[in-house]
Amino acid sequence: MNPREISRRNFLKTLGTAAAVGTLTAVGCGGSDKPNNSAFNQNTNSSEQQPEPGWARYVSNDLPYQIDYNRGNHMGGDTFILSRSFIEGTASTKIIISAEPTQADNLQEYIKEHPELVNVTQQLNSQIDSAESLMIFDSGTEDDGSPIKSASIIFIGKGLGWQIALSDDPDKFDTNLPEFKKMASTFRFTN
Repeated sequence: MNPREISRRNFLKTLGTAAAVGTLTAVGCGGSDKPNNSAFNQNTNSSEQQPEPGWARYVSNDLPYQIDYNRGNHMGGDTFILSRSFIEGTASTKIIISAEPTQADNLQEYIKEHPELVNVTQQLNSQIDSAESLMIFDSGTEDDGSPIKSASIIFIGKGLGWQIALSDDPDKFDTNLPEFKKMASTFRFTN
């Protein structure tokens, strides 16, 4: 399954497939060994604050959340594009937000319910809005054989298991990861 085609109903299945195809690693969401050096710990964007200049706010019609994004990068629905590629076989940088119903009360319970996440090294020290989160990095290949790198942030909120997923061409991944983290840091649950 192509990691860029994550849907609300199968995002954890996609993670399991990606783990079988590539290398799956989990780290604290900040991607740094330094404590509290995470964009996700900067819980500064309340729903009353306006997005920073050049950014816009998306409020989902389907899921209870809002997120800020670099203006012009909204593809539609819960999908955003950071960069586009016009070369066939080269990945575009996509961010997809998805959720599925869960009975888990916290992230540890949620991870135990999903075997594809249980054996991953975990550091649970960051938050998305008020929810504890885990970032998983993956590398593998797309259906056409081209390489791809991805990062997924997993968390629980509003009775849903959430994923904010970035998929990218390996050559652009490190360049686009900071914008992905910045965007994820603006995620807020709505009523």
